Amino acid sequence: MKPAARRPLLATIVLAVAALVATTVTGAASAAGPEKEATAAVLPAATVVPAGRVQSLVAASATTSMSESTASAGRALAANRPPCGPGVEACVSLGARKAWLMDGNGRVTYGPVGVLGGRRGEPTPTGTFAVSNKVRNYHSRQFDAPMPYSVFFYPGVAFHTGSLSTRSAGCLHLGSTSAKRFFATLQPGDTVQVVG
Repeated sequence: MKPAARRPLLATIVLAVAALVATTVTGAASAAGPEKEATAAVLPAATVVPAGRVQSLVAASATTSMSESTASAGRALAANRPPCGPGVEACVSLGARKAWLMDGNGRVTYGPVGVLGGRRGEPTPTGTFAVSNKVRNYHSRQFDAPMPYSVFFYPGVAFHTGSLSTRSAGCLHLGSTSAKRFFATLQPGDTVQVVG
């Protein structure tokens, strides 16, 4: 179709959309009561808009929507980005209550997953540590409590299966599936970084 032939079609579409908008607004205003009818009457029943102006309005609308979507996606990504740098195999943000497994080169391999650290008076230590050992069915004598899939990285402190609503005595509680994944992935000597 030639550009000149598209103009009448585009003008027809614009007129139809404008009429639909005006009818919808007028109908909504009438339903809202007489005080709203004056607002609806300001809109013309149909307006002819040059084709070039319609294209620029559509482009501006698409750009605004796209930039809002991009900004929203950027915020979501930032909220899920680990705060740890390269050289780390496990990253924990106590403030965000999230944990990630990483490849040691700064790339996430698993996560974020929920994590819950120590309670007031028995906080989870922050810093950079090395995994010391793993015990699949560890049972704490000190607390007389099972701590399945324990991955120790600080004396007496480990990732393990635990409640994500009840704080620990310093350990990092993970959900069952996540604890199994951390246990299977992390090896003695791997670097764990815990930030506040």
